[in-house]
Amino acid sequence: MNYKTLLSAMWIVVLLLGFASPAQAGGISDVSPAEGTVGTEVTLSGSGFGQKHGTVMIGAEKCKVLEWDDNEITFLIDKPQPYGEYTITVLTHGNKKPAEPMTFSPFTMRAPQIIPADTSTGLIWDGEAVTILGAFFGGKKGDVYLAYRAGEVQIERAKVLDWSMDSIRFEIPKKLERAYGTYILAVKNAVGTGYRLIKLSSDEPPMLGGSPGIGGEPINNTSSGIYFKGKYYIFSIKWACGLICGDARRIQMRTFSNGQLSAFLSIPKGETNAAVVPLVVKDTAGVEKLWVFHTGTGDQIWYNIFDGTNWAKSDGWFQIPGVETRSTWEVAPVYDPSNHRIAVYHEYQGYIHWVVSYDYGKSWFKYDSGQVLGFGTISTAPGATIYQDSTGLYRTFLAVGDSTPALNKAHQGHVYASYDGMGFTPVLDFGPVWGRPFLMDLSSESIALIYVKDDCYYSATAQYDGDPLIRKMNKATRQWQGPITPMSLSYESWYPPNAAINGLDGQFYLFWANYDPWQELRVWWMTAIANMLP
Repeated sequence: MNYKTLLSAMWIVVLLLGFASPAQAGGISDVSPAEGTVGTEVTLSGSGFGQKHGTVMIGAEKCKVLEWDDNEITFLIDKPQPYGEYTITVLTHGNKKPAEPMTFSPFTMRAPQIIPADTSTGLIWDGEAVTILGAFFGGKKGDVYLAYRAGEVQIERAKVLDWSMDSIRFEIPKKLERAYGTYILAVKNAVGTGYRLIKLSSDEPPMLGGSPGIGGEPINNTSSGIYFKGKYYIFSIKWACGLICGDARRIQMRTFSNGQLSAFLSIPKGETNAAVVPLVVKDTAGVEKLWVFHTGTGDQIWYNIFDGTNWAKSDGWFQIPGVETRSTWEVAPVYDPSNHRIAVYHEYQGYIHWVVSYDYGKSWFKYDSGQVLGFGTISTAPGATIYQDSTGLYRTFLAVGDSTPALNKAHQGHVYASYDGMGFTPVLDFGPVWGRPFLMDLSSESIALIYVKDDCYYSATAQYDGDPLIRKMNKATRQWQGPITPMSLSYESWYPPNAAINGLDGQFYLFWANYDPWQELRVWWMTAIANMLP
């Protein structure tokens, strides 16, 4: 090839390259909004979508595409999926073969959200019907229920007059027009159910009841939580309300950040009547994992292990073999890193028992009969914690209420030091206790005991005021201070707190369940108590 021919060929290549479109990988840069429900329009921004309509999916469901160009896609969520987090996937048209999918996560499918009662716009009464305001009600009409307890749970369906994404107008069921009191209001669509309390009165318009704290959902027992790998994980037990809730007693999990709860996260299906008890365990390689224990059907103890992404058993829970306990009482697990021992304390036939594993759950065994010796029968589920004292030894503390009170006296609460299940050393007698007392290792300096004082045995007219008491023990001196009353809940009756989170943000989060006025229909609450850390 001569020089002139070569030069001409080079110019042709340059011209062709100049006219060719630059290669762009493309991708999704923004999603607005990043949460929604059936009927929500969502806009994706980015590049490389192409000019031809492709496919948009949330999880495994296709969405209805409304507009499509190379930099922006608008679509409609028209198929329901259970509330939770999903991945958005965009499948574009390629020239000869399908292009690589573009993804964005998480997108959150939201259950109906009724505006909290402490806002001035939560409910409107026009003399004939109630209008509630909120979000994520959905583009299609769902159902509104009012639930209460009269022996068994009673559920009345309300007549819906108007339904939109952010407001619902409905009539109070005829049966309840003169049945004044406080009810659970449930708004249900194809994605999930939202709850609030509603008060019906003879002398004032219907009102949304007191804001149910951060939880605000009917549950079977008090919720619980733990700090694990930079997140607060919250566990609750679904209320056994049948028609409204389904999956009664099912364990649920969410995270908590900046005063807000996430959507429910994936957790293997399990059921319980008592609060679950989480425990962080560091294995021999120094990797932390979250162990979650609960009692369940057949009076058994169950557990699973979460690494922050996956569960060790994805289709259920592991059972601790050969162990029985009371299914309505919590267990008390602790981890001793000096010998890699996980010990689970529990009730059996009115006494404290324990079971241990030295190989992270591969095998479990009991010392002798499994009973922790040196103490009589108990009237509460146990609480436990383990800590390293000033000598470097790991100590286990157990908190219980006895079941042999004197005449007209309440069950007495005690904290004991237990050594390998053999004998007790009294550490603290803290007087009358109602419900399960529990213990937490607060820091390198102190341990917290949280319990509820029981005044009801002393006087026929005594009214329980709902104040949890907190005492702190200095690890160096083993001296207890308090009791500290951190707040006044001011409710007629409520379920004792039996779980807490010691947060790295300096807050101490306490969980409890208020069950007034439905007796067994509990609504869970959470509060932050400042200055609990030493």
